[in-house]
Amino acid sequence: MAEHLNRKPPGSRKPAAKKPVAKRAPAKRGAVQAAPVKRVPKLKAAPAVAAAPAPELELARAAVRVIEDKLGEDILLLDLQGISSFTDYFVIASAKGERQLKAIANAVLDVAKAKRRNVAHNLDAQSAGGWVLLDLGDVIVHLFSPEQRDYFNLEELWADGRVLLRVQ
Repeated sequence: MAEHLNRKPPGSRKPAAKKPVAKRAPAKRGAVQAAPVKRVPKLKAAPAVAAAPAPELELARAAVRVIEDKLGEDILLLDLQGISSFTDYFVIASAKGERQLKAIANAVLDVAKAKRRNVAHNLDAQSAGGWVLLDLGDVIVHLFSPEQRDYFNLEELWADGRVLLRVQ
């Protein structure tokens, strides 16, 4: 009860002190006044850090290196991101014979397993037909005999893909 007795009646408080307002020159009629400029501290540029390539691209490049080491011919790396719904990269190469097709395919599979990709393939049946297809998820490797490569002509079929690498 005593609380309301100690209160001052409304209107008896002192008004808050007003801050002085800077005077501006009178504006001309129709002129637009500029807003006050706020100073923003400059940010220091972060040191440039090279972004690591995606693991899929690393796998595709590793496959290209292995094919090159095993003397594969006419190697092509295509970027199909945004074009294909089932893969990001195609690696296309040719080999002279069935034995070389199997050797290259086994080497690519070894690289894929080293990069912790779970792959299982029946290479005997595929290499006999002149076309070995290795589905590594986001990377698909096509190994052809020269005749089969000319016949299927995947480069023409996927011409919208961006050529990242071509080894002749």
